[in-house]
Amino acid sequence: YHDTRLVPGIAAEGSDPLREWLEYGRFLATLVAEGRTVQIDHSGRASEYVPPVPGDHLVLHLPTDTRQSALAVGLPPKLSPAQRATYDLLVEGKQG
Repeated sequence: YHDTRLVPGIAAEGSDPLREWLEYGRFLATLVAEGRTVQIDHSGRASEYVPPVPGDHLVLHLPTDTRQSALAVGLPPKLSPAQRATYDLLVEGKQG
């Protein structure tokens, strides 16, 4: 993937390097755990991952096996309080 999709995708004229890296992160997450990817807006509302993802959204890969923690695929520059709570619960496993 790295050599056949990521590097050519980043090097292509007019490409969006951040989008390419996000897709690479999604690819790696699927190698770690089967599941689905979601994007979390500043209010904490989750929706299916649909590129291009706004820069202020948190992107998580949710494993099908609910015993596994979510994997952070993309982080906004600053997490909103709702995104921070989502991250803490689903990725870090913190409650309260």
